[in-house]
Amino acid sequence: MDDCLLIANTSLNHGEYSYALLWYRYCLLLTAEQHDTHQFVKDQIREAEIEHNAKFMVWGPGEFIYQHPVTPDNNRQVPLDTTFAKGCRGEHVQFPGWWHLKCHVDHRGSPFLLLQPIRYEQLHYDPELYIFYDVISDAEIGAIKSLSKELVRILTSL
Repeated sequence: MDDCLLIANTSLNHGEYSYALLWYRYCLLLTAEQHDTHQFVKDQIREAEIEHNAKFMVWGPGEFIYQHPVTPDNNRQVPLDTTFAKGCRGEHVQFPGWWHLKCHVDHRGSPFLLLQPIRYEQLHYDPELYIFYDVISDAEIGAIKSLSKELVRILTSL
């Protein structure tokens, strides 16, 4: 509830009165049992409505968003255990068909790679995602970094 109230206060302070009203109304639902906090939220709603209406009189209706009332039907929490959410958090996600993924050592038809085949790992099959290991040596990475630093220095001094 504190986070919702913080978002509402921040929206109000930044002049986003429509968003502030939405968040305050949501806080009002959450604070039904807490009389002091409930009254505070009601006062904040009145203040936000006054500011909102004053802005409405100056700017007109084009500056405002459509407001959906918060009801139990549209007040659903987004689940945090979806595959997408887990992937965004960096958690290891096993998806259907993960056991078909493989690690390979291959020359990929290149005569240069016959002497030292390339190692790569398939991370996903649709879309195809691979990690190639030891493609560039540490010395080559250092040379690229030093060349790019010199180029950045030259370009920023122009």
